[in-house]
Amino acid sequence: MDFSFYCNILVSITSWILAWRIYKNGIRNHFIGFFVFTGLSSFVAAYGHASFFTEEVNLNLLLISRLLSIWSLYYFARATLALFDFYTFKPTKTVNAITPLILVAILFIRNSFFPVMIYGVLTMAILGSLAYSINLKNLPKVSVPMITGIVITIAAALIFGFISELGIFKPADISHILMAIALTFMAVGVKNTTLYELEA
Repeated sequence: MDFSFYCNILVSITSWILAWRIYKNGIRNHFIGFFVFTGLSSFVAAYGHASFFTEEVNLNLLLISRLLSIWSLYYFARATLALFDFYTFKPTKTVNAITPLILVAILFIRNSFFPVMIYGVLTMAILGSLAYSINLKNLPKVSVPMITGIVITIAAALIFGFISELGIFKPADISHILMAIALTFMAVGVKNTTLYELEA
């Protein structure tokens, strides 16, 4: 197993530990789904890049990993919308349900990371950044760690998508390490929702 495999596993373990800690703190909302499915996606991706499988098996595993990533981002969007009472509007529910389905269809047409990147931009870079920035003054202990996690996630995505070399490290490896850090910050934000008696 190379270093990339262990970087993916790092994200998986981090995600699942954080999900468990959030659950143990009495929080029962869609953010747990975000962490659980992020962990599953990274776990499957670790084997999707393994050299001991055939190319066909690798491609199928990566497809499953990308589907899980879209599902995890759906949970992030669902939880964020509910957190600020945006999910009570029918148009919001409809858009939030249809968007991932469209991206899944695109993913089946062409198995690439592109649909995941697009959904990440929509759910985190746009929805998440706006929602938590607007509520920064009223909910600082939720918004600050969430925004920090989102910024680190964006940096990780840019490194993954647009940088070809980073010295002795693969850009994807740096990206995965940053994702583990980002998830930790976001988990702090989720945990702090209890301070304001918020539900997602």
